[in-house]
Amino acid sequence: MTAIYPYIFYQNCATMLFEYDGGTPFHLYVKACFKENKNWGSKDRKRYRTACYFFWRNAYGVSRQSPEIILQWLQTHFTTAVGNQNLNIPTSNNTPSIKQSETIANPTDKSNRTVNTESTPPKSPKSNRIDSGESNQADNPESNKNYSPYQSLSQYLSQTITTEILTPWFTSEPLVWLSNGNISLKGLQTQLTKAGIAIEQTQGNAIAVSAQVNLNPWVENGNAYIQDISSQTAMDWSNQPMAVYCHANTALWDCCAGAGGKSISLLKQFPTTNLTCSDVRSNILENLKQRFQLLGLKQPTVFTASLNGYIDNSNSKNPNQTYHVILADVPCTGSGTWRRNPENIHFFDSTTIKTFAEKQFSIIQNVLPSLAIGGYLVYLTCSVFAAENENTIQQLLDNHDNLQLISEEFCGGIDIHGDFIYRCIIQKVN
Repeated sequence: MTAIYPYIFYQNCATMLFEYDGGTPFHLYVKACFKENKNWGSKDRKRYRTACYFFWRNAYGVSRQSPEIILQWLQTHFTTAVGNQNLNIPTSNNTPSIKQSETIANPTDKSNRTVNTESTPPKSPKSNRIDSGESNQADNPESNKNYSPYQSLSQYLSQTITTEILTPWFTSEPLVWLSNGNISLKGLQTQLTKAGIAIEQTQGNAIAVSAQVNLNPWVENGNAYIQDISSQTAMDWSNQPMAVYCHANTALWDCCAGAGGKSISLLKQFPTTNLTCSDVRSNILENLKQRFQLLGLKQPTVFTASLNGYIDNSNSKNPNQTYHVILADVPCTGSGTWRRNPENIHFFDSTTIKTFAEKQFSIIQNVLPSLAIGGYLVYLTCSVFAAENENTIQQLLDNHDNLQLISEEFCGGIDIHGDFIYRCIIQKVN
């Protein structure tokens, strides 16, 4: 007979999953739940978190219209054997005991919470969910066993991406990849090993550890920075044509820099690069400068740029400035990273694909005049949707006969235990 957890455990999980509205990342919502249930110990919290993420990754097409449906699915699928496997606990015949008094204090129930209600966003409309509760699959947890999480989105996928590729990737828990910062790679490996942290995998200058590991001590002192292996692969320019421009006498512009992750990878390879970074958010550019300082990297030129042009201020870009390389890691749906936040696919509205594609094309149109003749545009997304990838590139080529496609590919994926990053390299030929 298959061993299962006590009923109260499944009831608490079902309540958390049912009340979640998608308005904030699930990991923050879970932290609020844990804060309200201080009687849950460390092992209890890990088990609840594991069960919930197991649901997000595997409950394809299962309705969330009632906690009873969720509870039934969890009882059928999240057995103690599955739980122990996901928690890396040796299988035993002992079923964990959970006290009846440990009924969840729901953070969305205002009559039973002390969490600051201003930090909890309003509920998202259930009509925006992929699972609308209309499918009969919800009544039978076994009926969805051949269902792919991306099945309802298959019409939007890029040509080289299939639901068969995405399903095993999405259902597996991702590793966390990090690289050495202001210490050597060997020094970082030694520190992690001494701290009892198992190194799951290595590739080049990247180290992979379990997602359960607390890496804050290494990140906060600059000894390491976290970046998925797919991003590191996309930014490995050692054998790419734009490498010839990564030095002090030419100019490179990271036009959607965010907190600077891609630029950090670039400077780790080519430390003399004449780098300029911009973003529409001035606060995140302050974060970028702090990260560069912490990691001991050369500070870039920084300015604030809007999506539809440049904001006039003292830090604005010189409109006559041209760059030999423009890196455009554009805003996107993030569908190539959803296994890290698997709840996103349950709330995704496919109409946003078109919105992002239009924004991406607008950004590229705005930066192209600043690309020098002979220079390269490196276009990146973390999306698996064609409209954000090859379709946008084709639209760009159709509108500019002075652009030449050099290469396009997906970096990462399940083969190297990473996210999916689309990379396209285009040269301005005249």
